[in-house]
Amino acid sequence: MVKHAFQKIRFPIIAGLAIVVIAIVVAASMGLFEAPMKAFEERKDVAGRAYLYDDVLYAGECSDAYDPVCGTDLKTYDNLCLAKKAGVEAAYQGICKD
Repeated sequence: MVKHAFQKIRFPIIAGLAIVVIAIVVAASMGLFEAPMKAFEERKDVAGRAYLYDDVLYAGECSDAYDPVCGTDLKTYDNLCLAKKAGVEAAYQGICKD
């Protein structure tokens, strides 16, 4: 009796899992996972709203918090996000020395 009940529910469970797997395969073949992963791997902004720097995600614009860093261009930036947004790596924390 238990074996018979299991056989009745086995097909819907297997069919449901098959549908999920097929949907994932179709989505992957259409490239739906490529753009977000590529942008994340390349550390680029997908929609102009988020920036990934040093494994920290900055959403929206950089904050106006004052935590100065000296850039490799020897200019002082108010914070790391603003330096990275300008395309400059931080040489060290603090105001640039002359």
